[in-house]
Parts: sequence; C-alpha cells; structure tokens
Amino acid sequence: MSLSDIVNPVITTDASGPTSTGFGIPMVLTYHTNYVDRARSYTNTTDMVTDGFTATDPGVLAVGAIFSQTPRPKRVIVGRAANDGKMKITLTPVALDDTDYAVTINGQEATIDSGTSATVATIIAALKVAIDALSENVLVTDNTTTMDIEAVAIADVFTIFVNDHALFKYEDVTPDAGGTSGIADDIADVILANDDWYCLIPTNKGKAVLTAAAVAIEALKKIMVVSSADTEIYDSGVSDDIASTLQTANYARTALMFHPKASSQFAGAAWAGKLLPYDPGSITWMFWELNGVDATTLTDAQETTIKGKDCNYNSTLAGLAITRWGGMSSGTYIDLTRSSDWTFARLQEYILGVLVGAKKVPFTDAGVQVVVTQCRAVIEEGIRKGMFADSPAPTYQFPLVADVSTDQKQARNLPDIQITATFAGAIHSVDPLNVQLSV
Repeated sequence: MSLSDIVNPVITTDASGPTSTGFGIPMVLTYHTNYVDRARSYTNTTDMVTDGFTATDPGVLAVGAIFSQTPRPKRVIVGRAANDGKMKITLTPVALDDTDYAVTINGQEATIDSGTSATVATIIAALKVAIDALSENVLVTDNTTTMDIEAVAIADVFTIFVNDHALFKYEDVTPDAGGTSGIADDIADVILANDDWYCLIPTNKGKAVLTAAAVAIEALKKIMVVSSADTEIYDSGVSDDIASTLQTANYARTALMFHPKASSQFAGAAWAGKLLPYDPGSITWMFWELNGVDATTLTDAQETTIKGKDCNYNSTLAGLAITRWGGMSSGTYIDLTRSSDWTFARLQEYILGVLVGAKKVPFTDAGVQVVVTQCRAVIEEGIRKGMFADSPAPTYQFPLVADVSTDQKQARNLPDIQITATFAGAIHSVDPLNVQLSV
C-alpha cells in the first residue's frame, strides 16, 4: 500500500497572470543586411559573428561593450535598422604650429605634423592625403575650412576618433533617413517584432538621428542611453549641439554621454550594460567605472558646460575614472525615471493579477481593499529596493463604495485611488563638511 492509496491529492497549478515587465534588457539598434529579422536575442558576440556580422561592426562593438561589464545583462536584443544615412563626420582642426594631428579610422591612424605657419587649410589638405592613404571605404572632402569624412556606402560604417579632441571640432552629421525608413520607423518595427527590451542603444550617432530617436523614445515607457563625440557639447558658446538640442526639448527619457571615442568604445552602451542589471531604484547612475572605456580628459570649464547642458561624461576623480552626473537631458535623474516606470508597470501587473486570479473582485468596500492591498504591496516592494523612503510613510486614499457614482459602478470602474510616496533619492555630494580639530 502506498500513501497515495490513502491520500491522493490532485494538484492544479494556475500559472496564468500578467507578464512582468523587465527593466534590464537593452536593445542595440544597428544597420545591417545579415538577415531579414527585425530583432534577434544574443547572449554573446560570437553568435553575432556566426550570423554574418564582422568583429568590427558597430553592432558587435556595442554589444561587446555591454557584455564587457560586471555585472552585465543576460542577453541583448539586436534590432535591425532597415536604412540609415551614410555615416558622415565633419572635422575642423584648430591651427597650431609644429603639432601632431592624428585621426584614427577603423583602427588605422593617419598622422601629420602641421609644421610652421600652419593654417586650417594646410592641416586639412595634409590630413586628407594621410587618410586617403589608409585605403578605407571613406570619402574625404576638403572644404578648405572643414573636412568631411563620409562612408562610401551605408554599410561602410567606420570607427573614428581624433588623438586630441582639443585639436579638432568634431561633429557627427549623419542624416536621418526620415520618411518610412528613419530611426523612428525602425524603432516601431523592432517593437512589433520584439518588445521585450527597455533601453535603446543606437549605433548611429548623427545629431539628426539621435534627435529623431529621442522623440520616438519620449512617447514610450522606455529610455535611450547613448554617447556622442561631438565637441560642441562642451563649447559654452554653442546652443544648437546635440546636448543643447535634447535639453531644450526637455527629453526625460534620453541620457546622453560625451565621449571622444563614442564610435569605437560605445561608452553609452557600456554604461547601460553595467547598470541595467540592477533593480530600478537600487542604484544611482553616477560614480561608476566602465570596463573598456577610457577616461575623458576635460578642463573644469568643459565639465561645467557639459553638466550645464544636462549631458553625462566620465572623467578621473581621485584616481578613479567614473561616470558623472547620472541624468536625462531634461535634468531628471535616470534612476528616478526607471523607478517611475517600474512603479507604473508593477501597479498594472499586480492589480491585473488579482483581478484575473480572483475571478471576481466584488464592488464592495472589501473588494476595494483587495485592490488597495496590491497598491500597498508595490510601494512596500519599492521601499525594500531602496526606491521609496519609509519616512514620511506612504499614504493611500480610496473611496467608500457608497460614495462612488452609479455610472462608475455600472461601468465597473473603481475611481479615485491616490497613492503618495517619496523617492529615497541618493547622495551625490557632501558640501559643506565642517570639521573642527583642536589640540
């Protein structure tokens, strides 16, 4: 005789319920023609190469920057951009005598010595010769006062950085294709194929492209984290650079980082890769060291200008190459945006879960408490994660059923639940710190 002959339970597991929205998955959006799928999920870059990417493709570099971090996301969605404009960089050298000017394209360095009596025109002319000698798939145009470096074809995206960003004005002027093939349409098409991601990381860093992407992301419960090498970001006399443009538009879902090697080291991707694995509200996005990302050398005035444009950067402080300041272009901290999105999603999921799981929540005062209990559960979970403060204590206001209108009851809609909670925030500075020492 077995125990089942005496007691034989029949276990039924009701596993139905709303899917929990994740906030740790990035989506790298990059142009390629390796396959027709608009989105694929990867856990390493080796599989990307197997799928037809090369090791130097911008998508591989961006995903590699993400997976180089500790911690790191378990997977990355790679979205296929159907069409990009041809990558185009405009450089304007600052004329100095007897100075080495170097431009590195796809890992190859073109270097010239400006010699005596140097002018912008002579430096550009010499650099064009040096870059042409690299035999890369780029077209160099000498405009006398500026030089354009443009991909021969859309697929010929290249990495580029200058040896000293103080010697050049650098601007990514890659156009957005617009119409039915611009980045906004690409984002929408990727969402249709796979919406299981939270953070957009575009490999195309043209000002027009990033502006269009920021518009698209602003309408979604997602964020964009991206780096740019445009030197006008730290120019206090310029107000139409990419950072100023995003700030003026008050975009609360785009975090821009200045980095001179944005097209090769993908600082924005590394930053997102490092921090997305953490629960929303549990960390601040300031004070992080990024693997594989060089520290940026900036003057105090340049740092002030960058921060004044609500742009992020990384620089060395007390020997540590750390990220600074941790915010969106609107001036809102990134962790607060993620926390707000987490709260929105969890309230939806918890309340839907109880409505589905209970089969029926009656429109009674007791039924109202069932819903309020789910609201409390979300906020209390947020407190445990460090998202919300426990003092002042959160408050919950809800109606008595007797006070709900007949129309609302007939519509089976419970109105007027109000929750008040306070973000825990984070300490980013201690000033003043008064210390009195005596003998």
